[in-house]
Amino acid sequence: MEFFNTIFYVLGWFCLVCVLFGFINPSILLWWEDTQNRIKILKVYGSGALIFFLIFWAFKIL
Repeated sequence: MEFFNTIFYVLGWFCLVCVLFGFINPSILLWWEDTQNRIKILKVYGSGALIFFLIFWAFKIL
């Protein structure tokens, strides 16, 4: 259980770092999209970070 807890924690921080890099240059992280903007960075990587931290929190309670 500790392994999964660590994985979700690291993935959450990875998504937050991607949000920071995406604010600087969105085209690096959204290369598959037709339009790259900062709103999409928040939608994709911000929601990913939120989901991973919620799963991390849920595993921590169990």
